[in-house]
Amino acid sequence: MNLELARWTPPLMSADGEILGSKETLDARGRDMVRNDPLISSAVDLYRNGVVGTKMILNAKPNGKALGLTDDAVDAIQEEVEALFEVYAYSERCYVDAAQRMNLTDIVRLAVGGSVFSGEFLGTFEHFSDRVFRTAVQVIDPDRLSNPDHAMDTDVMRGGVEKDRYGAPVAYHIRTAHPGDYYGMGSASPRWKRVPARTKWGRTMVLHVFEAMRADQSRGVAKMVSALRQMKMTSKFSDVALQNAVIQALVVATLESDLNPIEAYRLLGGDDAGTGNMGFLGEMNDAYLNEALSFMKAGQTAKMNGAMIPYLPLGTKLNAKALGDGSLGTAFETSLIRKIAAGLGVSHEELSKNLSETSFAGVKAAMAQTFQQMQAVKRAVADKVASAIYRNWLEEMVGRGMITSMPAHTKGTDWVMRGFNLDALATCTWIGAARGSIDEFNEVRAAKIRYEMGLTTMEHECARMGLDWRDVQKQRRREAQYLGGNGSQPQSAPAPGTDQAQASADVQERLAAVEQFVEDAQNDQ
Repeated sequence: MNLELARWTPPLMSADGEILGSKETLDARGRDMVRNDPLISSAVDLYRNGVVGTKMILNAKPNGKALGLTDDAVDAIQEEVEALFEVYAYSERCYVDAAQRMNLTDIVRLAVGGSVFSGEFLGTFEHFSDRVFRTAVQVIDPDRLSNPDHAMDTDVMRGGVEKDRYGAPVAYHIRTAHPGDYYGMGSASPRWKRVPARTKWGRTMVLHVFEAMRADQSRGVAKMVSALRQMKMTSKFSDVALQNAVIQALVVATLESDLNPIEAYRLLGGDDAGTGNMGFLGEMNDAYLNEALSFMKAGQTAKMNGAMIPYLPLGTKLNAKALGDGSLGTAFETSLIRKIAAGLGVSHEELSKNLSETSFAGVKAAMAQTFQQMQAVKRAVADKVASAIYRNWLEEMVGRGMITSMPAHTKGTDWVMRGFNLDALATCTWIGAARGSIDEFNEVRAAKIRYEMGLTTMEHECARMGLDWRDVQKQRRREAQYLGGNGSQPQSAPAPGTDQAQASADVQERLAAVEQFVEDAQNDQ
């Protein structure tokens, strides 16, 4: 057996045993890297922009068949719910946030960013009777989730999460202040608040989202933990390379001489003011300096284009140093960044922001890999956070009778919390960041082919661009009506009096002309 392999004997531990003992240290290291390293900070922004983008858009999909509702009733409910939720989620008054500082997109971006360096998101749902919308989420730092009085973990209490015998969360113990805060430390001892996971009728009270890696896992761990060592090494490497560049810029030449340091300084045009207290050294070398000074006093210097060229005595050398770029080995740094990118689940090209050494096909493949990772994080984190907020808000709206399009028998808290009614009513999908594009013409043409072959829908293709297909169609109708009322005709609309076949032929003719133009341009290049 291989000796190194024989010495490799990691302990066999449970998921909580591996995580909880070192979670505080790992989270602190991860946040330190995000705060002080531009590469890792850029990785967090890459996740936020790639998963959420600029706006998280609700696409309500009530399950009409499960609820016994007609398609017309479902469409009416869908439009009204989305319109009301838009006000709730994106009002300037920030109804969705208990602190009234963030809208829905801000909260979801915070959750996605936190999943990168801490591995989890924590919040509690609060009720405000004096607000228009009474449901709001209070975002909480996961560091505050811990066992009361820092007690040891037990079978039913781990990392601040109280569980039942099946492992389902029963309650969460949240410290009233962050353990790192020093405010009021002398006035009161730390306290914990026990918050039930759900109410008696099933309403979610604590939103704790993380992507579990193993069974029976109570707390989340950041994905970047596996690459923390490489991150720190890369940071140190960058610091050393910067110091090297500064040193190379400061030291432009070295002088090798048998002369006294004072006289060597004078050789280069210096005077006694910059030599410091070196009189003792001069006294020790008077015998040698008498001959050297006689040579120098003769003014044995020359000038070329205003630059002084001194004649140096025998045994003296002036070594000029070429300015360097401070690099200590870019291949080594690149290898570290590749490991960091692998640990974060993104492509090396997008993490390093360097596309100069990648082909067109390589860029597309890298973007496809990153897109898959972002979609997985969207389902695991962003969609869960947004759906939990939407579900509690919808329960409030139906219970208060504020959804006027709901049938009469479905209004009230009794109906919405009966059986699976709320689950079927709150069914939805979320539109996040648009997929990046570097060959828009061919990608649009591929979308057109998929649509004509029945392999996709308008909803799906608009979602790939971060758009709601209903909003797109409504806006197109408005534009068509406006242009028609002003005597103009939209480019894509068929002329009056022509049938659908003629309109399709016109579109095909325009596409063929565009394709021929692109092909001619490529041939010219």
